[in-house]
Amino acid sequence: MMTSEDAARRIHAQHWRQGRLLPVISHAEVARHLTLAPLADDDAVIVISQSCDLVHRDLTDEPFAEILLAHPLP
Repeated sequence: MMTSEDAARRIHAQHWRQGRLLPVISHAEVARHLTLAPLADDDAVIVISQSCDLVHRDLTDEPFAEILLAHPLP
């Protein structure tokens, strides 16, 4: 079983934060996995899942991550 200290160490080692913006270079991969149209460089992909969900040891227990897609207003 993962302790909160283990999760904190893994989160810190990966530099993950709740609300983390993914880099533009990841837009194509995100769009492909979510079956979306290509994302523009000025779009934002934001991971809002709890950090402990992202490093959970069992993918069947925590199979999803919440992601927000943001587009600039005209």
